[in-house]
Amino acid sequence: MSHSYRVFSFVLVVFCALSSCSGRRDAAGVATVAGQASTPITVQDYAAPEAKRLVVEAPAGMVGIPGGPFFRGCANGFGGIEDSRCATSEIPSGIVTTVAYFIDIDEVTVGRYAKCVSAGKCQTPFDVGECNWGSTGRDSYPINCVTWHEADLFCRWEGKRLPTEAEWEKAARGTDGRLYPWGNDEPDAGGTYRANYGEGLTRLLWMRDTWEYDAPVGSFSDWTSPYGCNDMAGNVAEWTADWWADSFEGLSTMQPAGPTDGEARVVRGGSFREYRQRLRTSARSSHEPEFFDGNLGFRCAADVK
Repeated sequence: MSHSYRVFSFVLVVFCALSSCSGRRDAAGVATVAGQASTPITVQDYAAPEAKRLVVEAPAGMVGIPGGPFFRGCANGFGGIEDSRCATSEIPSGIVTTVAYFIDIDEVTVGRYAKCVSAGKCQTPFDVGECNWGSTGRDSYPINCVTWHEADLFCRWEGKRLPTEAEWEKAARGTDGRLYPWGNDEPDAGGTYRANYGEGLTRLLWMRDTWEYDAPVGSFSDWTSPYGCNDMAGNVAEWTADWWADSFEGLSTMQPAGPTDGEARVVRGGSFREYRQRLRTSARSSHEPEFFDGNLGFRCAADVK
């Protein structure tokens, strides 16, 4: 798709029934027999502070996420978590199940994306405004100003794919319904900033987390998701594979995917330009696939073979 076709603009609980799942992992991350009857899920099963990683070797730069259930959507009341910021798009919430998969630990960087451009497989991104492409010393920053199509193409070039929305959310929050990747503390609790996000309308407020705009990936590595993924709250928002739906009503609870078609793709994770409510692991937004912006990037996922 040529640059002339792109549009540059700024944008800113009900439980579901759970069935047994082929390839599901037990609490130790070990595969169970396909078709084996599952144990009923209780709130206590989601109370572990650390999620178990998939016990297989992950590709470089990725982490394995075990198959099995997790809590999707706004967790207002789940496990004693109170969230007064539930949006219609985040409900009905409840238990859904994924199969095992891999996901990037970090957002795709400028340096990584440049390899695809050098190979002649990816288009050169824009290099204006807040775009990182073409700026000196930005190799470790997230690639931004790319459309959904360009993100999808890059992941496929690496032999991967964009994560589904459910895969993204599970990697960001684990299984216990937490408000943020690091837990339930607010992003600035105790005066410690846990993510790169927008705190107000002035540069002084933007800089309170030490970064005016986006930051090199992993700059907040003390505050990862339960699986060790960086920047799943703030920095740049991230494209996912799914088409947008206004809510989870009627969507599958087994290896969930969005509608079969639509006009916009789901974006998750909030960004350096957005307020804390957009950092919540359940927060959802969307853009048309041709959209690109300085606060929007992506990470890749891959199937477990």
